[in-house]
Amino acid sequence: MVKIERSKMGKTRKLKGFGYYRTSGTTGKQNRGYGLASQKKDVRDYCEENGIELVGEYLDDGVSGCEFEKSYSLLEMLDELDKCDVIVSKSSCRLFGRGDLRITLVKRGLMKFGKKVFLTDNPSYDLYSKDPNDFLINGFMELLDQYERMTIATKLAKSRRNRVLTGRRGSGRYPLGYMNNIDKETIVNPKTKPIVEFLFTEYDPDYTDKTLAGLSRSVKEKFGVKLTPSGIRKILLNRFYIGWIKHGKMAEQVGRHETFISKKRFGMVGKMLLRNIG
Repeated sequence: MVKIERSKMGKTRKLKGFGYYRTSGTTGKQNRGYGLASQKKDVRDYCEENGIELVGEYLDDGVSGCEFEKSYSLLEMLDELDKCDVIVSKSSCRLFGRGDLRITLVKRGLMKFGKKVFLTDNPSYDLYSKDPNDFLINGFMELLDQYERMTIATKLAKSRRNRVLTGRRGSGRYPLGYMNNIDKETIVNPKTKPIVEFLFTEYDPDYTDKTLAGLSRSVKEKFGVKLTPSGIRKILLNRFYIGWIKHGKMAEQVGRHETFISKKRFGMVGKMLLRNIG
């Protein structure tokens, strides 16, 4: 049984976990007993039985265990380790793969952040084991530490570009009104969506209480949220709300996220903003 951690105040809290899945056959196909459905069931059951809150799931579908640079979801997970306590996967070959380079880089990344690893096929696995057989791997990890620092940024950038090219958000904070679900997909945030709708509906520079400054005051009073006039302007000009995504210097891509602001209203607000400073 996984131990539930205690906070400094003595209160218990659930461990937050990331689930990682990898299939090595044809994308979308089952393969050699390690199909996606089987992996997800094992990981989700393990988390439920051991009191782990599954806060994110990452899938590399149709990726060889020897490939690291093409493991886009793995790279994203390693970049977001500050959001979890543990990693849960079906087996070591699913998480670490088989190539020495991939094994080394994944272990190094997890150990640097002090993360625990739970494998449903091997509950006794210990990432921090002092087994003499790991001596070579540990030495290799030290040698590759500098290499990892130099290349991880480039690999992560490729991962984010790939997400954008497939219509998904690349990185950064979610625009107001959106959030992510457990599958890392962008969904509408029901708590903040009304704020965005209010801004697009009410903005009218011909009325003092509906200018950017006026809306800033209204949002504070109506929703208890502090937004600066410049922040509201960025929201009203953000094309994400009408289905477009942008990442770095890449050209805009059509997103696959749900939208709730009409293109007509977005265009009207944009024209008013361009004609007026406030």
